[in-house]
Amino acid sequence: MADGLGNTADNWVGDLDSEQALSWYGIYSFVMAAIGTFGWMTFNGNWWVSHFASWWVEHVKWYLPAGMAWWILRFFPDNEFVDTMMKMVVSLTIVGPFVNQWRALGSIISVADAGCYGYTNGNCDTLYSYLWFYLGLAIYSVSTIFEMIIQTTILPKVFDGIDQGDFDGLEYYIGSLM
Repeated sequence: MADGLGNTADNWVGDLDSEQALSWYGIYSFVMAAIGTFGWMTFNGNWWVSHFASWWVEHVKWYLPAGMAWWILRFFPDNEFVDTMMKMVVSLTIVGPFVNQWRALGSIISVADAGCYGYTNGNCDTLYSYLWFYLGLAIYSVSTIFEMIIQTTILPKVFDGIDQGDFDGLEYYIGSLM
């Protein structure tokens, strides 16, 4: 499955040059933030979506700043501060699918038996009793894996597009965040 997703990601972004990859990632970040916002607002009435709220919020939290930084970079292309900000924000977007979306799914799994979502023969039904819980978990997991593949495919080119890939001493700051 991961190989098929990797081929799909490579077909989307594999032949882009650095500037195109930077633009693609900025638009992608806006789209992912919009999916997180409007997807949550649209599907919030479904219990299998509302229980995965933190997964949806992670999209807004990590992708919206990258999209906004890309937008600012379009207006101030040769500004050292904007380049530095874009590098930091793009570096931090990795935290979304690689850490926090998995943490959000793990927190749902850990509390899946904490509530009562219906009764069968007088017994309380937990989330583990519903097929939608497992299907939702699978859909969210595949989506997160695909986001991880997209990021590992395109981010090297994005960093090349930001000031020709010179990291300008930011290794210290990135390392201090880990």
